[in-house]
Amino acid sequence: MFPVRQPWLCKALGCYDCCIRCIGAVPYPSLVATLLCYAGMALFCGCGHEALSQTEVLVETYFARNVQDFVVMASFIKYFQYVIYGLASFFFLYGILLLAEGFYTTSAVKQTFG
Repeated sequence: MFPVRQPWLCKALGCYDCCIRCIGAVPYPSLVATLLCYAGMALFCGCGHEALSQTEVLVETYFARNVQDFVVMASFIKYFQYVIYGLASFFFLYGILLLAEGFYTTSAVKQTFG
């Protein structure tokens, strides 16, 4: 990263060059995109779970005429809550894969173009 015209400077800096090289290889846009993906997925899961819970309360309070119909609706709502949990785990893994791809492509591009 820095010009190595004085060999004594490399020994005096220690791990400076290694740290600069590592910080230069971090794909900041991919890191921000991963954090935004996680924040959006957390909001989606939290709001979806709360909305389904409140829907169950509303149906039980105002619209349940038959107990058996309410039991079917409650199990259906629980099923959708599990679907939300599955989506959250999928997007967590997807975010990790995209971040890893960002690291690999950043290092490859910097090696090619400097």
